[in-house]
Amino acid sequence: MPCPFRIHEDLHLLRVRYEGNVTLEEHRALETNIIAEPAFRVDLMRLSDCSRLTETDLGLTDFMPFLDRLQARVAGVEGRIRWAILAPSDLSYGMAHMWRSLLESSPTFDVRIFSDVEELLEFLDLDRPGMAEMLELDHGPTSA
Repeated sequence: MPCPFRIHEDLHLLRVRYEGNVTLEEHRALETNIIAEPAFRVDLMRLSDCSRLTETDLGLTDFMPFLDRLQARVAGVEGRIRWAILAPSDLSYGMAHMWRSLLESSPTFDVRIFSDVEELLEFLDLDRPGMAEMLELDHGPTSA
């Protein structure tokens, strides 16, 4: 299933939603499509919504080349880029934990995992009325 994304230029945010069964090929296409987007900037905050992820064939070795390319793209970025991952299920938490583990040594990214939308928005400094709805995020730790 494709991974829809949107760049919110006014919020300095890239939001990606992982839905259904996300394959390695779909993740590669997602990377290509994001980079091709005219509004894309490497220093955008990231919000990965994994609340609708049901299955994936992505493993640790699949992420390594992607992360190498990502690190090369953000080389020279000053400060830290906040990356919030919404992961209310065991499957989504497992994938998010793998991401965070791989990026822990990065001086560029501050990756955090959330099961609660309000806490996620607070981390991104986006805790304003109507923001969850605008970003199409489900409320609560039991979102599906």
